[in-house]
Amino acid sequence: MSNLNTPMPIDAPECWTPSKVLVQAGNAKYLLSGSIGDCAIVKEIWEQNVYRYHPRPNDVVMDIGGHKGVFSVWAALHGAFVYAFEPCRESYENLLLNAEMNDVADRICARNMGIWSQACRLPLYYWPGDAGGNSLVENTRRDSEDALCISLALAFNDIRWCDFMKFDTEGSEFEVFQYVPDSILERIGALSIEIHSPALDPGGRANPQKFTAYSDERYALIVARLSKHFHIEELRAGNGDPNYLYCTRGQDAGL
Repeated sequence: MSNLNTPMPIDAPECWTPSKVLVQAGNAKYLLSGSIGDCAIVKEIWEQNVYRYHPRPNDVVMDIGGHKGVFSVWAALHGAFVYAFEPCRESYENLLLNAEMNDVADRICARNMGIWSQACRLPLYYWPGDAGGNSLVENTRRDSEDALCISLALAFNDIRWCDFMKFDTEGSEFEVFQYVPDSILERIGALSIEIHSPALDPGGRANPQKFTAYSDERYALIVARLSKHFHIEELRAGNGDPNYLYCTRGQDAGL
C-alpha cells in the first residue's frame, strides 16, 4: 500500500499513464493513479486543508471539480452530504469507486458533468496521466473528450442551501462566476475557489505556458461580483499572482 507520506521525485515527468495504487490518508483509502498530481491533491486536502473548510455533521457541500473524489470522500467521512460534479468520465467512475471503498456512497451524490455559464457540451482538454489538470478552457492540453456541462443555477435545482462550495475547475471559474445569478450566490454559505493564474500549472508548479483563461480584468470582475455577497480573503502565490479566493459570511459559515 502506498502511504501519503511516501516521497515522490520532484523531477518526475508531468505527463504519463501510471498504474493505479492504493493511497491511505487518515481514515480514508483511495485508488488513484499514483502520479505526482494525484498525490498532491491528497496532501492538499488531508494535510494542508487548502480550501479552509472544517466539515460539520450534515453540512451540504458542493464539490465542483470532483476529480477522483478525494475531497468528496474526506467531507463525507466528516459527516457532510456532498454533491460532486466531475466532467471526465474516467475520473467520475474513479470517484464512485472511492466513495464505495470508504462506505460513504450514500453521502455523495455524484454527477458526470462540468459546470459552465450555460448548459452545453464542450471539449474537456487533458494531459494523459494528469486528470487533475483536465480543463474546459485550456486547449494547450494534448487531448480532449466530449463533456456535458450545466450552469451553476441548474446544479442548484435539487439544493436549497449549500453550506460550503469547493470550486476547482482549471480555469472555468472566470466563465462561471462572471454570469452566475445573485440569487444562486445568496444560497451559498462559504466558498473556496482555486484561481488558475499564470503562477500555476495543473500540478501547482511554475507554468511556462501560462493560463490563457486568466486576465487581471476577469479576476477583478469575479472578485467584484463575489464581494457583493461575501467577505473575501485572497491567498497569493510566491510571485504575487492570485491563487485562492476564500469567501465567507462570518463565523457561522463553517470555516
